[in-house]
Amino acid sequence: MDIRDLQHNEFEKYWAKNRVFSQFEAMLDLVFLMSDKDSEQVIYGQVYEFKAGQRPLSNPLLQKRWNWSRQQVRTFLDKLEKDGVIKREQPHSNHTLTTFTYLKSDYYKGEQPNTNHTLTTPEPKKTTRKKRDYTYIDSIISLWQRMYLESREIEYDVTTRGKDRAAVSKLIQMNKKANPDATTESSMKNFEYVFQISLAINGKKHEWLHEGMSLPLLVSQWNTIKSIHNETNRRNNTQSTREEKRDFLERIGDHFDKIKSAES
Repeated sequence: MDIRDLQHNEFEKYWAKNRVFSQFEAMLDLVFLMSDKDSEQVIYGQVYEFKAGQRPLSNPLLQKRWNWSRQQVRTFLDKLEKDGVIKREQPHSNHTLTTFTYLKSDYYKGEQPNTNHTLTTPEPKKTTRKKRDYTYIDSIISLWQRMYLESREIEYDVTTRGKDRAAVSKLIQMNKKANPDATTESSMKNFEYVFQISLAINGKKHEWLHEGMSLPLLVSQWNTIKSIHNETNRRNNTQSTREEKRDFLERIGDHFDKIKSAES
């Protein structure tokens, strides 16, 4: 309900008496004093017509209602009129009453406020999602399937393509972060290398990785896979170094044997 639907006599009972009004309260009081419909009033024996939003008032009356000084009332009303909030007219030069017209509301222009407070929910805007192009992602999945078949001699079963696509998307981000300037061709080679070392993991110690190897597992366990690969390389390098040393010592030994045979 619009607050102006209240009759002023209903509204006025909430005012505390014998106190100084604030400017805000004085403004509210002035609004409620305005007539809400066209009316006629007899003033000093003469009939005057007043439109909705008008009311004959006197400064002394407002001074008493608001508990203000005469100068305060005059200054306040002058400011309201200057700001275009009210308009003041004297029906007759001999009258102390002034016709006040409230200018800031359509309520007093014959347009009654809307009392229907039923909330209406606006129709949601229909948004059409742009279909994502999975061509590049699916080509990486195809590369994985081919390498999986070559390594394990069984086909990789894509049970949930959404999960595999999400894993590949993350793999692409990881590659882009590590190689910002990588081309599509070089990126595919990187993915091929990643798939190769992932599928090469074997042994009892890493059986859980070997048996459950999939694209989502590869991405989530990539740090573990790298660690295993690095450790395997280190062992292989150590073994190669030992074999090279043994071969060298054997060649040196054969050389010395030949020298001894020649001397004897």
